[in-house]
Amino acid sequence: MVEDLVEKGSRRLVLNLSEVMCVDSSGIGELVSCLATVRSHGGDLKIVNAPQEVKELLRLTRVDTIIAVIGDEGAAIDSYRRVVTTTLPSVSCFEP
Repeated sequence: MVEDLVEKGSRRLVLNLSEVMCVDSSGIGELVSCLATVRSHGGDLKIVNAPQEVKELLRLTRVDTIIAVIGDEGAAIDSYRRVVTTTLPSVSCFEP
């Protein structure tokens, strides 16, 4: 399903896990695979509404360090809308 979305041009995906009660090693592998697919096309994946047991497993497996786990869909969508700007320090060039 994620591959289909990416092929159709979707790049910023939010995965709602509200109805997922448990995740095993295959599920963890699938989440990482989905992330790899999206990122290989310049996108990102975020997880929302994960039950506490699922959040704990994502933390224990450190998946939460590569996939953002956010409380709700609105916050995840807003995080994609944020624009980050950076000011570079002044640089002077001198020729000898």
